[in-house]
Amino acid sequence: MAAEIQAKKRKSQDDGGSKKKRKRQVREDEGDLNVEAGLNRSYERMDSQLIADHVAQKTKRFGTDLSSIELSDLYISGE
Repeated sequence: MAAEIQAKKRKSQDDGGSKKKRKRQVREDEGDLNVEAGLNRSYERMDSQLIADHVAQKTKRFGTDLSSIELSDLYISGE
């Protein structure tokens, strides 16, 4: 029974720590957003290959109605 109580305490402490990390991460991301200009400045830190991969991932995710040929036409090389 004491082991169960300790396990619950550890679980609640672990959950609390992850919430703090999420809040901290949100604050960092908010610093990258320029709402007035409508810009996300986090792309400034990305290299060309990372941006190309990001765009390809989002295109594939949201372009579900596109054929594979159309998706390949939208591909951006990172070089």
